[in-house]
Amino acid sequence: MDNITNTGTVQNESPSLNNVEEVYQTYKKKSQFKEFWRRFKKSKTALMGLILLVSLLVVTLIVSLTIPCQMALDQNVMIKLQRPSGEHWFGTDNYGRDIFSRIFHGAKYSLLIGLAAVGMGM
Repeated sequence: MDNITNTGTVQNESPSLNNVEEVYQTYKKKSQFKEFWRRFKKSKTALMGLILLVSLLVVTLIVSLTIPCQMALDQNVMIKLQRPSGEHWFGTDNYGRDIFSRIFHGAKYSLLIGLAAVGMGM
C-alpha cells in the first residue's frame, strides 16, 4: 500500500509478517473433515447415534472374538427354553441354542451388510 505523506513523498508500507499470518489464518480453507466434524458435533442426535453405533461395533467385535460361532448353531434339545443364567445370558430357544450368541453373531453380519450398502450408495 502506498501512502502519501504531507510532504508529498510516497512511502511504501509492506505488511508485517504477523499481519500476513493473521490474514492467512482468517481466510484459510478448513478441511472437509474438520467442517463436517464441526457441524456434526452440534447435533445431539447425531452424536448419540455415533455413540450407539460405536458401542454396538465394539460389543460385536468382543463377542465374536470370545464366543465361538458354533455355540450359536449347536442344538441341544435337553436345554431348550431355559431362562437366562450365567451360562446362557439371554436363555435358550426352543432348539436349545444360545440366544445371546445368536443375536451378536447375527449383528456382525447385519453391520457388514449395512456398511456394504452404504458403501455402494456412496
